[in-house]
Amino acid sequence: MRYLIVCFVFVLISINASFAQLNWEKKIIELNATYKDTEITAIFNFVNSGDSPVNIHKVKTSCGCTTAKLEKRVYRSGESGTIMATFKFGNRVGSQRKKVYVYTSDKNQRLVTLEIKVEIPQVAELSKTFLKWKLGKTLETKNVEVTIRKDADVHIIGVDSSHDFIRPLLKKISDKKYTIEVTPKHITEKANATISIDITYPNKSIKVLKVYARIK
Repeated sequence: MRYLIVCFVFVLISINASFAQLNWEKKIIELNATYKDTEITAIFNFVNSGDSPVNIHKVKTSCGCTTAKLEKRVYRSGESGTIMATFKFGNRVGSQRKKVYVYTSDKNQRLVTLEIKVEIPQVAELSKTFLKWKLGKTLETKNVEVTIRKDADVHIIGVDSSHDFIRPLLKKISDKKYTIEVTPKHITEKANATISIDITYPNKSIKVLKVYARIK
C-alpha cells in the first residue's frame, strides 16, 4: 500500500512539473516620477519555463487610467514575452498603486497580479484644502496660499468655482506664490463648491488642484 501511495504522489509531481509555467522577472515594479511627467510605463518580463504552451486569455487593469499591452496571446515552451503597462497620472499626486490582472491557461496560476507603484511629486502646496463658513455668522473672505516648488517651471493660469454663490479671486504674489481669496455672496443659506486651480506645465498640459468650500 505504501508503495502505491509513493508511486501516486510521484505521478502527481510529474504531472504538475509538466504544466506550463510563466516565470516573471518582477511582479511589482516601483518607479519615481518627476513633476514634468504626465504618464509612466512599466515593462513586465516573463518566460514560459514549462513544457507546453501558455495562452494568455486576457489582460485587465484596476483603473481606467492604466492600459496594458501584450505582444501576443500564445507563448511556447522557453519563449519569453513582455506586458507593457502605462499609467496616465491625470491630477493624481503622492503614492499610487495600479494593478494589472493577467488571466492565463497555466493551471498553476490562472490569475497573475502585477503591480506598479509610483510616487508622483506634488508641484504645489496649498495652505488649506477645505474652507467653511457658518450660517448666519459674519461674512468674511478666506484665503488659500499656493506655493509652487522651486524647481517647477509651472504657472497658475486661472481659478474657477463649481457654484456661482462662492467665487474665488486669484492674486499673484510672485512667480512661486499666489493667494486665492474666496468670498461667498452671503451666508444665509447652505452651499457647497469646489474651487479648481488650473496649473499649466512646460509641455502645455494642465493639472487641476482642488479646494472644497462649504456654508453650513
